Amino acid sequence: GILDKAYIASPVLMSIADTGNSNIDGTYDPNGTVNSRPAYIHAVNGITEVFWTGAQWRILATDAILDSYDDVAQPWLTTTWILVSGTASDPTINAPGLNWTVTTN
Repeated sequence: GILDKAYIASPVLMSIADTGNSNIDGTYDPNGTVNSRPAYIHAVNGITEVFWTGAQWRILATDAILDSYDDVAQPWLTTTWILVSGTASDPTINAPGLNWTVTTN
């Protein structure tokens, strides 16, 4: 038939997946800037942070720390993460706006 309506939905938040750590995986709200770069806070737990320390990107959870020394503008542009402490696998970080969905009638 003929398409009446189509809705396009874009995730507006950065997300982290594949770490196997529920304190890290999920969506992140913008949280100002730290050391002149954007910072993010976990949208559900309000505790886990992603920020630039001045020397590296850091994912800081209550039970894990991951660092990336890639000097890039946003955390989703990093290519290598190092587990500093705790338990977590390499994260997959998705930029806001990825994984669009289209809903039709």
